[in-house]
Amino acid sequence: MLRTLAQRFGQLAPSSSKAPAYSLTDAFLSVSLAMAIHGNEKAVADTARRVAKKLPRAKREMMYDIVNSPSPVGYVSELLRSAPLRHL
Repeated sequence: MLRTLAQRFGQLAPSSSKAPAYSLTDAFLSVSLAMAIHGNEKAVADTARRVAKKLPRAKREMMYDIVNSPSPVGYVSELLRSAPLRHL
């Protein structure tokens, strides 16, 4: 009942609406957190694969580069070191 009242008054989107797409910053933050929390190759690659599905097609290339790299943790840590913050 609360859900229908909230929808009626515009506080919640209807359940059939799609979630907004991730930005590249959101995706990179997710992968960076996976690296910091789990610290293993599989977790970083799985997170990049999962997040790539939520990005617009034009912005998926970096996530697939992470997935396909021989060392996803090394790739992400190198990106963190070399990427200027204004691009993230």
